[in-house]
Amino acid sequence: MTLDNKKRVDNHLTKTDNKIPSFLTMAKAVGPLCNLNCSYCYYLTKTSLFPNSHSYKMKEDVLEAYIKNAIESSDASTVQFVWHGGEPTLLGINYYKKVIELQKKYSDDSVQCINIIQTNGVLLNESWCKFFKDEKFWVGLSMDGPAKLHNANRKDKVNGPTFKEVINAYTLLRDFGIDPDVLCTLNATTAKHPAEIYNFFRDLNVRWLQFLPIVQIRPDGTLSKESVLPSDLGYFLTKVFDMWVRNDVGKIDVQTFFETLMAYANGQSILCINAKYCGNVLVVEHDGGIYSCDHFVNEDHYLGNVVDTTLIEAFNSPFQTEFSEAKYNTLPEKCLNCKYLFACNGGCPKDRVHSLSGFQNKPIQPSNQPINLLGKQQLQTEQNKTVEIDVGELDTGNLDTGNLDTGKLNTGKLNILCEGYLTYYNHVDGYMKRMAQLAKNSKPIALIMDQVKYEDELIRRAKKTNQNRKGGNKNGKKIPSIRRVSAENRV
Repeated sequence: MTLDNKKRVDNHLTKTDNKIPSFLTMAKAVGPLCNLNCSYCYYLTKTSLFPNSHSYKMKEDVLEAYIKNAIESSDASTVQFVWHGGEPTLLGINYYKKVIELQKKYSDDSVQCINIIQTNGVLLNESWCKFFKDEKFWVGLSMDGPAKLHNANRKDKVNGPTFKEVINAYTLLRDFGIDPDVLCTLNATTAKHPAEIYNFFRDLNVRWLQFLPIVQIRPDGTLSKESVLPSDLGYFLTKVFDMWVRNDVGKIDVQTFFETLMAYANGQSILCINAKYCGNVLVVEHDGGIYSCDHFVNEDHYLGNVVDTTLIEAFNSPFQTEFSEAKYNTLPEKCLNCKYLFACNGGCPKDRVHSLSGFQNKPIQPSNQPINLLGKQQLQTEQNKTVEIDVGELDTGNLDTGNLDTGKLNTGKLNILCEGYLTYYNHVDGYMKRMAQLAKNSKPIALIMDQVKYEDELIRRAKKTNQNRKGGNKNGKKIPSIRRVSAENRV
């Protein structure tokens, strides 16, 4: 996240020398507690990890140990504190005032502490927004598009809608001069409405937009009904990209497109999902426990406690190093031979459940029924032909009871979303190469919009010419030419 997204994009594309920390931490200061009951949430069931907890609030002594630890473990002049949950605003404003106090206690003029908070927005009011503004918090807001789509899955504890509160939070933040980064999940509902969702956020003047695919694999090996299907993912991303590349480059930064462009321009992505190695975002739970990753908060990936283990020790531990390198080292041959490996790197390891046997890159008709990931599954294609996909066996050992996230690395298997990502990369490849070339030539990548519009017009006029030839040009008039892209707008 960032308050100045354009500066972030420009800096990364031109490879500035600004040093970034080698790892970050995501603090769950309220543990898995939340005031909502989103149908696809994977973290609410983490209460089972803390059976003796009477309160999930990070105690002050643990909070102080964490902040001191994070500052002393940092190898950069900027220390980012990501406050996550659960819902972090449940702790109240005074809790974060204490956070600021402790950060000032353990830092000096050479260290800048940046606070980032990811919220559902329901509790935000003018007092919260004023606090965020005064203390320069970066705010991420979770919102799944317009009311009907948002309310389909993001409900409160009594199954009521939450859109009204969230859109009010967005408006308040903007009124206080804060441009929130918006996180929209791609689930079985939202992924079918790319234009509606993108136009909604564009009308709100959202500047940084993140689309997060929902993939939930149940202990019995089925994909939850809320999960996005690969074909829907590919459809959504390509449709949104087509709108973005023609109208909004430089106006709206879409994280997926930004990360892809980073790979084309610099050879590597920043986001852990697309990077060659992952594991550089540690999780600190409310009791001080350190874990490998937000999706691997379980006993198998416990690295110590901030009270007696430094974060840098946890990050550099042999276990975490092996966890990080396994993302690449366990890729199947299909991934290693893929032309888009440099941009995708197999996606998130938690989603690698697809056996290569029988894998076909064909669009699959969305279904309301859970997809069984154990053994062979018959699915209907868009042409109503039955195809059989062998997705192999899913190791469901050592799962938290009721947890939709396996919390285990699925080695040697393909990402369940591969078909969708492949559709996306095939579609954007040419555009990304041209934008990367624009950046290399120190030209604004927004120039791609003129190029694409020019090409669209050529195609439109070519179609019109063919129609006239088939039907006869009755008025005998010459079809006018269009202006060429000016020299300064060319790659």
